[in-house]
Order: sequence, then structure tokens, then C-alpha cells
Amino acid sequence: MKKEEASRLEKLENLKNEGINPYPSVALNCGSIANVREKKEGEVIIAGKIISLRSHGKSTFADLEDESAKIQLYFKLDNLGEKKYQDLSLLDAGDYIQVKGDLFSTHAGELTVEIKEFSILAKSLLPIPDKWYGLKDTEIRYRKRFLDLIINDNARNNLRIRSKIVSSLRSFMEKNNFIEIETPVLQPIPGGAAAKPFKTKYNILGQDMYLRIAPELYLKRLIVGGFERVYEIGKNFRNEGLSHMHNPEFTMMEFYWAYQNYESLMDFTEKLVSNLVKEIKGKLKITYQGEEIDFKPPYKRVKFIDLIRDHCGIDLEKSSDFESLKKEVLSKNIDLNFKEISTWPKLADELYKKVARPKIMQPTFLIDYPSVLKPLAKAKAENSN
Repeated sequence: MKKEEASRLEKLENLKNEGINPYPSVALNCGSIANVREKKEGEVIIAGKIISLRSHGKSTFADLEDESAKIQLYFKLDNLGEKKYQDLSLLDAGDYIQVKGDLFSTHAGELTVEIKEFSILAKSLLPIPDKWYGLKDTEIRYRKRFLDLIINDNARNNLRIRSKIVSSLRSFMEKNNFIEIETPVLQPIPGGAAAKPFKTKYNILGQDMYLRIAPELYLKRLIVGGFERVYEIGKNFRNEGLSHMHNPEFTMMEFYWAYQNYESLMDFTEKLVSNLVKEIKGKLKITYQGEEIDFKPPYKRVKFIDLIRDHCGIDLEKSSDFESLKKEVLSKNIDLNFKEISTWPKLADELYKKVARPKIMQPTFLIDYPSVLKPLAKAKAENSN
């Protein structure tokens, strides 16, 4: 790897010595490769990243990729002249270039650009991962997402889908007369959820501040202030575990609607989710991890205590204190880390996450949480517990 990096640095210096700016500030107006592929003939100007280079004496082939698609390039000594053709030796996979040429199809039927002119837009000084083999190290994929995006079409597509999801959510909320609000991220009190906050300092006021763990309190103040339908899509921060299931920094959508009860809000959420899935996937049934999931309303509604009882046989109503619940958990050989669990609410929540949550595959509303787990929620009229 070090040898290749040294080679790229040497090529960078050679470009400069030849009077070629390896990082120019201006590029010609060009079209996307996807649009060029639809054109199929005529002169084109395109730009993108070199994925591969294959030299064959007086001709060189390359694959060029932009965000939209990939296309083959054909560099010919007779077209470029000896000096310009030799400059190809200073290019590497990962470099960004701009080319001008004519479209044609090879004998194998592959659409190709026969290059008349080319110029470098950015010289890559580090080798990119091999697109064929990809990034096998999951740790590197998550820590260096830009590398994963370079070679992983699925990773790029996930970001496109995320953008469509946010756009669809906003459109749905607007159609239902909700207004989008941006509430403070820096808050004097970390409220709205039970989580450990990130702490910082407001120097000019000499005051401790916290990155919000939820937008709930400020959104509820807007309801008090007279707004009846509000929502926010924004970042939240929780200074806790780190895994593929939990990121300390994440995006949440939270909404509030005055004069509604939890039944009508569940009905609304069903419509929101099913509309979102239909817009993104074009259907309400999708396959995830080998199982078909049906997003057609109505969704199943299950009580928290019933779910725990069904999956492990523990009755939370009978084990209503920490010691009795701990005894039940131990008697059933359920593996929980009691070094980090010292209260009944925490134990009940961890028990649910261990025995029940991994088995929920279909869209499901989990209802009638014990009030100690949801301190900011209104108690159910017929059951204050």
C-alpha cells in the first residue's frame, strides 16, 4: 500500500512539472452518464471517477463512473497524439477526469466513448478498495463510510432511499395540516426520554447545557402555545451504547396533535407508515431477511405485559417489584446483565428487549406500557398503572 501511495505522489509531481493543474477549479458543463447512455450516438462531454484502467499498447480502455451510471472510455494514440496519450500513465483508479468524445458500440455491443480530449479534475493520492471484492471489514465500512460509498452501490442507494423517506414524510404531514418546527438542540434540561445526555458548556452564560435526547418538551410547549399539529425531523443525541442497533447520534421524527387520543394517533400512524412504504417500494408487502412483511393496515396491537408473558412466561403484574422480577428472570435462565440493572423499570425494559422485541417482525403497536416506563405519557383512564 505504501508503494502505491508513493507512486501516486510521484505522478502528482509529474503532472505539476508538466504544467497540468491536478486540482483545477473549473470544469466544462457536462451531462450525466445516464443521459449519455440514452443518447447512444454523437459527441458527448462527461465527467466522473475512473474505476479501472486497461492499457493495450497504442490503446487504453477505462471505466468511468458518476452518481448516475458507468460507461467505458476508449483512448487511442492516433486520436490524442503521443504527448497527450503518455499523460494517461499519470492517471490511476480513483482519479476524477473530464472527457470529450464520440459514442460508439464495440463488437461486443458495449456503449463506449472514443476520446478526443481529456483533462484531470482531481488526482487521488490514496488507492480505492477493489470494487469487485468490496470492503469485507464491517468495522471499516461503518467507520469510513465514504470508502463504502465509492464501491458499494447498495450503500449509495440506501442514502437515496433515506432522502425519499424524509421527503415523503414531510409531504404527508403537510397534507394533513401539520407544520414543521425546529426546536433547540442545546437545552438546559435533558428531557423527553430516559437516556444519558451529552453535556457541554454555554461559556457566555456560565451554564451547563445538554444536547437534546428528544424534542418532546419543546414540541409540547408549542401545543400549549396554540399550535394544534406540529412535528419535527431532527437530530437527537444519547450518550450510551454503540452498536448496529444503537447510534449515539440519530434522526427522529416526532409529532403531536391536540385533541386526539392514542387510538386515533395509532390510526394516523398506520396511514403514515403504509403511505410511506407504498411511495418508496410501490407496494405494501416487502421481503426483509427472508420474511415477508405486510404494511397494510390495521396493524396488530399488543399489550406490553401480554407480550412479555407470551414470550417468556413472566407475569409483570405479579412480579411488581425489582427483587421478585429478578428472581423470575433468573429462574428462567434469561441472560441479562444485572450489573447495569438495579430498578424494576430498567429490568422490565431489558426483559422486553431480550425476549420479545427480536421476535416482532410484522408492524405492531406495543400498548399499555407500565407508567413507570413512560413518565411523560398520560395514564390510561381505566388503568392508572
